[in-house]
Amino acid sequence: MYALFIRLSDSDRLDELLTLLLEIGIDDALVLSGTSMNAVLERDVPLFAGLLSAFPHTHPTGELIIATSPDRETILKLWNLAPEIGVDFTNPESAHLIAVKTEDFS
Repeated sequence: MYALFIRLSDSDRLDELLTLLLEIGIDDALVLSGTSMNAVLERDVPLFAGLLSAFPHTHPTGELIIATSPDRETILKLWNLAPEIGVDFTNPESAHLIAVKTEDFS
């Protein structure tokens, strides 16, 4: 079993990504909405506003999807099918995927 952590920068793709997860057999996803660290620093710490302009632009908000996958093959399906819906895990401006091998204690 694997724990999946997906940071989706483009919230417009959320419905398509959740549908894809269901299609490949992942049905236990938890979706958390959040604000990027850069956006919080720009808003709350004015000193950082000028410094952060030197870094590549990131989306100010995004989604964190936490789910489990039964095996590596399911994760590879997700990786390979995601570009068809406009989600590119190789581009940090689009999304980022982390999979951690875990043990189920249930």
